[in-house]
Amino acid sequence: MVQIAPSGYYRHAARARQPELRSIRDRQDELLSIEIQRVWDDNMQCYGVVKVWKQLHRERINVARCTLVDYFGDSASYDFLKTNELDLHILHSAAKSADISDPRLFGSLQLQPNWDKVSSLLRKHLKELRRTHQDEPLKLTWIAPASHGLWGKSARHGEICSAFAELAGARTQKAKGEDRVIFDAKILIPLSDERDMPGIKRAKADCSDAKDLLFGFVESEALAPIEAIVVQGRCAVVFYHLIIPSISQVPIPFGFVTEEAAKIQRISSLINTTLEEYVVGNRQRLLGSINQKKAK
Repeated sequence: MVQIAPSGYYRHAARARQPELRSIRDRQDELLSIEIQRVWDDNMQCYGVVKVWKQLHRERINVARCTLVDYFGDSASYDFLKTNELDLHILHSAAKSADISDPRLFGSLQLQPNWDKVSSLLRKHLKELRRTHQDEPLKLTWIAPASHGLWGKSARHGEICSAFAELAGARTQKAKGEDRVIFDAKILIPLSDERDMPGIKRAKADCSDAKDLLFGFVESEALAPIEAIVVQGRCAVVFYHLIIPSISQVPIPFGFVTEEAAKIQRISSLINTTLEEYVVGNRQRLLGSINQKKAK
């Protein structure tokens, strides 16, 4: 007979009764195990490990959503995910009951309630930074998703770009009266490569009020399904842009805002580590300012 500590038994029983008590990694593994079983069954149970992995890799957004939710420590979003799709009923119910204090975001950044929440958060930290001495500007980063071509097409996108550019230009006073810039701001735009002139032209048109802040990077699967705004070490906003053909051909965005140091660090780490990678041709993924490039 195997000896089991009573505390271990009761912990296991509690997790069986209340799945939300399980760790984020346990719930991720359960979701991925369902995906693995689905791929195996869909291919007459003939695929081996390598072929299953390659098929999951082809469905990168479906797998990435679980990986990103886990990596960011975003336990709330597990409520909306199931097997190979979103649970729209739970998503809509949560959106209906959400209030201004809810850290979750439903719909795109361009929706007025979402932008009001994000703008309020950014201006709160701007106000605090105006009163705080810092030797170097803080990084203020807005990264666009690459999983679809609809980003920047909203009528309100230009208004948000203008507000972001205003934040980027915020200045304060040093003790000796010198002006100093508070933020080192960038809007990061995914491109196929440095010669992607159509992508550069679109970005300049979509973000005309903030074109001096535009920086290109070679598209990455790791970052493709997310849009994020991060103030270094202070706050972060994340939107997942999921396209699930069985539900909708357009993205279904949802996400969260956070001031938790651990989450901010994870989000920043994913972005920075990805941008520091080298791609084909031994070139760094981050391409630099695109406003200097002539769009043909």
